[in-house]
Amino acid sequence: MRFGITITALALSLLPMSAHASSFVYNLDVALSGGTVTGTITTDANSGVIATTDIVDYSLMLNDGTHTLNLLGPLSGNNSQVLIGGSAVTATAAALSYDFAADASYFVIQSPHIRAGTNFFCLNDPVASCSIGGNSNVAAEIGADPIFQGPPMDGVGVFATAAGPSPVPEPSTMALMGTGVLGLLGAVRRRLS
Repeated sequence: MRFGITITALALSLLPMSAHASSFVYNLDVALSGGTVTGTITTDANSGVIATTDIVDYSLMLNDGTHTLNLLGPLSGNNSQVLIGGSAVTATAAALSYDFAADASYFVIQSPHIRAGTNFFCLNDPVASCSIGGNSNVAAEIGADPIFQGPPMDGVGVFATAAGPSPVPEPSTMALMGTGVLGLLGAVRRRLS
């Protein structure tokens, strides 16, 4: 009996060490000429340059004024793919930003797959495939409808802002809970003795 309580207490005390915030949600609300792109992007990191593998999920609604299209990530429905090239996409605790001056960089979410030729949301440098008129820009397209885009961009621009605290408990909260459980187990043990 004592051995079981000791093992349980040890397991509960180690639990807080393994707890950490594993994802960060950012809200996206971009107005383009002829349309909008709204939704969320979820990453596994909130500090530094991020790559394709750092995008955990997304749910974006493209609206060109006539048609709408949902681009959904692996946890939301998985009808599209994401691809980040270069080092232009940066995450912080407050926002996702894109460096439009970075060479050979792009951020694309496209349905049904990358290089499908349509159905995309894209941030790019002047030489990327979704560039229009040789400018760095933000662009989107639904079906055969013309691409709707923002003005030519230069420098670093924020394209999504943090949605708020992660739903995963922080380590100190888990440590406090673990300590409380250990205290209760100690009181029960003392009472049984």
